[in-house]
Amino acid sequence: QDSILKRDGAPCLYAYHQEFNGTGGRMSRDGFIALIRLEEREKGVIIPHEKTLDQPKADRLKLMQACSANFSPIFALYSDPSDDINRLLQESVGAVVPLEATDHENTFHQLRRVSDPAVIREVSRRLSGQALFIADGHHRYETALEYANEMQEQGLPDYDYVLTTLVNLFDEGLLVL
Repeated sequence: QDSILKRDGAPCLYAYHQEFNGTGGRMSRDGFIALIRLEEREKGVIIPHEKTLDQPKADRLKLMQACSANFSPIFALYSDPSDDINRLLQESVGAVVPLEATDHENTFHQLRRVSDPAVIREVSRRLSGQALFIADGHHRYETALEYANEMQEQGLPDYDYVLTTLVNLFDEGLLVL
């Protein structure tokens, strides 16, 4: 109600650049933020690697129920050995003025809005049929899936996506601890 968060007027992706303190000094990585369709584990589209605990999921579900929002994206990995997706996104943002912030851990974040429907379709096409690996956010993913199922039971079917930061498995700045 205070317009702190606003919905974009058209579908878009966000090219994302991050600079952070890694194990060997300052590192950077590129990716993008988008909605991904929630899928049950059995389908093999979203690949987890951790077991989750009930209490953290219950806490996150209460937050989602209270706010009807997903505030913290899943961190997922996709495979693009030639880095075509990041190159396409960087070409499409051109002179777009970035949103920039440095957080309390001295991590620099930069977002650029990508609204070209052709670029969005091409990124979607390149990811279509590809498994995504959850690097971080297993509890958030399972909570979003549960929330989507609750909404479906209430006759509200448009909750089957989750906010996700996607990074190429081949990005030189990929650091998973």
